[in-house]
Amino acid sequence: MKQHFFTSTRYLGAREVEPTYPLGLIEAPAARARQRNCAYFCPYCGEIWGRVSYDGVNEWNIHARPCLEHGTRPWEVEFAGSFRTSYPGTDPLSFSADWPREALEYEADLILNHKFPNGLLDKWLEWVNR
Repeated sequence: MKQHFFTSTRYLGAREVEPTYPLGLIEAPAARARQRNCAYFCPYCGEIWGRVSYDGVNEWNIHARPCLEHGTRPWEVEFAGSFRTSYPGTDPLSFSADWPREALEYEADLILNHKFPNGLLDKWLEWVNR
């Protein structure tokens, strides 16, 4: 099954993923979940700034996550505008080298050309290490 990455304006490519993924539960180590499409909704401007979809999947989840423009609070900086998961453990959106090249470039651009030069990462590090 293919996993596709989109910003609001462009397609970032696809990769092969399993139709289900392990939940990583101690109580039920064999438990698995089905993939679901997700749309990233900015709670400040109301824009759907990104989507991740799966071939043959009709269900959608909406993730409230600030877009790059509005994710300026220290606790939001790390994941604002990013497709990466913010959950620990096994997750189909855990950042990995098998992401499509365009999606990797998008994530690198967020860090190198937006968050770092604007001092947002410094604010986040101060908040984390307080």
